[in-house]
This record gives sequence, C-alpha cells and structure tokens, in this order.
Amino acid sequence: MKKVVICADKKAAKLQEVLESYVKELGDEVETILEGKDSKEYLDKIVQVSKKAVKGDVDRVIFLDEVGAKSFMISSKVKGMVTACVTDEHSAKMTRDHNGALGLAIGYELVGEVLAKRLVKIFIDKDFSAGRHMVRIDMLNKMA
Repeated sequence: MKKVVICADKKAAKLQEVLESYVKELGDEVETILEGKDSKEYLDKIVQVSKKAVKGDVDRVIFLDEVGAKSFMISSKVKGMVTACVTDEHSAKMTRDHNGALGLAIGYELVGEVLAKRLVKIFIDKDFSAGRHMVRIDMLNKMA
C-alpha cells in the first residue's frame, strides 16, 4: 500500500474527488489537500507536500491545476523533488521508471477523468528502475 497525496486547486475539486475515490479503490492510502482562501496558500501547500515526499513521508503526490504547469514549476524547485507534467500514459510510466518522479502534475483542462485515472494508476504502480538513470537524478539534486 502506498501513501498518496492529492494536492489540488479549487477548480480541480471535481477531478480531485474522482481521483481520491479511485486511489482508494486501488487499495492505497490517500490524503487530499485543497486550495484554501487564496492562491498563495495553495502555492505554499505545493511546497509543503513536496517536502513531505522528499523526506519519504508520502510515496506519491498528484498535483491538479489548470494545465499542470503551476504545480510542476513550484514543486520542482524543492531539492530532491522530481515532478513531471504529463498528459499521456507513456510519459506517466517513464517519469517513474527513468526519473523516479515523486510528483505527477495533471492539468484538469487538458485531461479528462478516464485518462487521469489511467495516468494515476500507472504512476502509483510503477517503480523507479534506478541503475543508469541515477546519473540524471544525482545531477538534478546537485543543481537544486
């Protein structure tokens, strides 16, 4: 069982609810963090949950915003956090397999419920291959 956090802005509430139920169906533990009163608060929550992921307190983070870019850019600034903004199944698989991504940023304006479920399942289920891919991860961590 993996511990998954879904961090979503206000407009992503419907997709967040769908994905929360789906992650539970998959048998994983899920926590939801929704945008509060203002967008700055949401940006702070992205940083907080990213730090939790890097520390190992959570296994995966699903970020939901309009196109995924906001969450991707902010979470990727946290040292040790690798987040990918994806809209297709192959990218969801490869970002875990080759990049060891802890975060998946999904744009609710770009991805429907069915595809979002597929992306989340692949991302949660896939393990990091490490090996030769660690060179890239080590480089990223030195840069952060």
